[in-house]
Amino acid sequence: MIQEMKSVPPAPHRHGTALVTGAGSGIGRAIAIALCNAGYHVILAGRRRVPLSALASQLGEDRTTVWPVDITQPAALPSFTDGLCSLDILVHSAGMFDSGKLADIPPDSKELLYRVNVSAPLHLSGLLLPALRKARGQIVFINSTASLGARVTQDAYAASKHALRQEVAHFRERNRGSGIRVLNVYPGRTATPMQSEVLRQEGRPDADISLLQPEDIATVILDSIAMPRRAEVTDIVIRPAEHADDSREVKDRHEWRPDAGS
Repeated sequence: MIQEMKSVPPAPHRHGTALVTGAGSGIGRAIAIALCNAGYHVILAGRRRVPLSALASQLGEDRTTVWPVDITQPAALPSFTDGLCSLDILVHSAGMFDSGKLADIPPDSKELLYRVNVSAPLHLSGLLLPALRKARGQIVFINSTASLGARVTQDAYAASKHALRQEVAHFRERNRGSGIRVLNVYPGRTATPMQSEVLRQEGRPDADISLLQPEDIATVILDSIAMPRRAEVTDIVIRPAEHADDSREVKDRHEWRPDAGS
């Protein structure tokens, strides 16, 4: 029987407990699989129960907990967060894409975009701070290379991810000395359902472009988690090896050096 999260935290596991939002597909799913294979009990969080339950069945129901939840609804969170005493890994992979221009999208669409990409992950992180402090845990925010420089297209999405980058920097500083490590990951174009939607909205659904695989993102995250406690990886940029479409982003990235050597 698949274990669903209500108010009872999962049993201790070999490496501890991890929570992944957006675990039903794409990058979040790949990260959840990698963490489970590494020995963590993984809480699979997301809005859609069916893909979460399917993944739990694949990974093993004793190694996972399904938490069907919309993290943009604050009232839905405390019944879980208040019951979790210790959390080793928190990965924010849930996200939303909008191809519109910031000046043109309706106010309610902009508000939803920022709520999904910025406010919700930060709010959930705040609720889980006591559990993360107890475990001296790690928080991972899945950002995007779109946040690293000005974009002519998709600037609403890019602006929301830029806002997340700034908010996470402040969050890290506010919690310095707590023992919690905070990582921003900036993937380039990745073969996910969201990327398929991006290409569709760009009017080129069959475009032949180089893409990362979700497992590539999972690999760099697991490597950073494995770093000794004396080291903190704060920012990782990963992009396809052939990135002609992202040439402008490469230039912009070299002009920006966040927390170098910290």
